[in-house]
Amino acid sequence: ESVHALSYPTEPRNAMTAGAMVAAFVDANFGNAASISFVSHSLGARVILEAISKVQLPVRRAILMAGAIGDDTLTSEFADVAAKVGAVSVMASKEDDVLRWAFPLGDFAAGILDRNHPWWESALGRFGPRTRPEHYQSPCQIPDGWDFGHGDYLKVDPPAPAVLPANT
Repeated sequence: ESVHALSYPTEPRNAMTAGAMVAAFVDANFGNAASISFVSHSLGARVILEAISKVQLPVRRAILMAGAIGDDTLTSEFADVAAKVGAVSVMASKEDDVLRWAFPLGDFAAGILDRNHPWWESALGRFGPRTRPEHYQSPCQIPDGWDFGHGDYLKVDPPAPAVLPANT
């Protein structure tokens, strides 16, 4: 997965484009909704934050799971977005190896290629926000003992098989 981090410098731009497309879709198709909520995983955090910045509908909640964005993003680049949302929730895990290893590598590469990008920052989805934005919902940190990695947020465990009574 660390090789995948090398594509990171181009991914934020693609995520921003996707976010603008999501906003246009939501506005075109959900105009009668009283409000809307967004949930994201990993780089999807940038997609939905960009969508929220452009969408016309009121946004009730944004849930960012394993956010592969900087830990100051909610109070810097997307500070206006955090204030636009009724509630912002972050789910973060220190056990997330993708955000521990691949994110910093990709972020460092982005710092080399983009002069406006910080050289080093921690991922929002690893430790939570550096500074808590307006409307922030606590807590965000998943307990360390859970061994909760990057792919565990969307994991669906099948139900346990039913135990049928023995015929007597």
